Amino acid sequence: MPLKKINKKTLREAGFFFVMIIIPIIHFCVFWIGVNLNSFALAFQGRNGATLDYFKLFFQELSNTGANNKLLEGIGNTLIIFGLNILILLPLSVLFSYFLYKKILCYKYLRIVFFLPSIISSVVLVTLYKEILNGPISNLLMQMTGSSSPILFFDSTKYAFKSVLIYICWLGLASNMVIYSGTMSRTPAEIVESAKLDGIGYFGELVKIVLPLMWPTLSVIVLLAVVGIFTADGPILLMTQGQYETYTLGYWFYDKTIVNPNLNYGAAVGICFTFVSIPITLFARWLVNKVDLDVEF
Repeated sequence: MPLKKINKKTLREAGFFFVMIIIPIIHFCVFWIGVNLNSFALAFQGRNGATLDYFKLFFQELSNTGANNKLLEGIGNTLIIFGLNILILLPLSVLFSYFLYKKILCYKYLRIVFFLPSIISSVVLVTLYKEILNGPISNLLMQMTGSSSPILFFDSTKYAFKSVLIYICWLGLASNMVIYSGTMSRTPAEIVESAKLDGIGYFGELVKIVLPLMWPTLSVIVLLAVVGIFTADGPILLMTQGQYETYTLGYWFYDKTIVNPNLNYGAAVGICFTFVSIPITLFARWLVNKVDLDVEF
């Protein structure tokens, strides 16, 4: 009798586990395995059978240095956004998060200002940002320079991509600080108090205590950025639709699948970028693991 009860309990647990796991398994099979297999087949699929024409077209476009080469434009802008995120936004996010962690003057107000963009729709944020630049900011600059014509922030090659980068900085700081502030808040108070007794300053506390303790989080952020290096698109669709030299690779793929569909060529380019990103990702993972600070808290 007890054996039957155990078997029924085990059966119920197995059934519950199966119900909970079957949906993510189906999702993985359809939207990862199925989509990637289909993309791989499209890259070699021609009108008369298998072909390598799309790969040849890709290398021809790479070698074309003309002004209207949207692929090269997208690669260049995407690398700029990647460098901005890693070299500028990441250190600034850590620094500002540390200021909030130390509860500087007006830290509650600053926390709301920085965190608010994380909970507002991107469509609303982009619309607000465009209205601010095209309205008050443009009028202010006109008064300062004595110009009679408004500054076209999103309708000119001179300012469009710079305006996009400023928006990425603002939104990137907000999203990163949510993660970093939460990680810093877990720093053991005993360690900080002990370091203060030894005479450590704010800079020493940040470099010798906070950063080593939050390194696992930082390493994951860096790896995710490297993995998505060729898919960082920015808010191009909502701001400029790729006009005025603002193409990114993400928007280029969108153009090849939605605006001017060429799925075979897009699939071939995706495979090429995958082979390029794999060694870069492995190198970044090796580098991150090399900086092993061996801390736990």
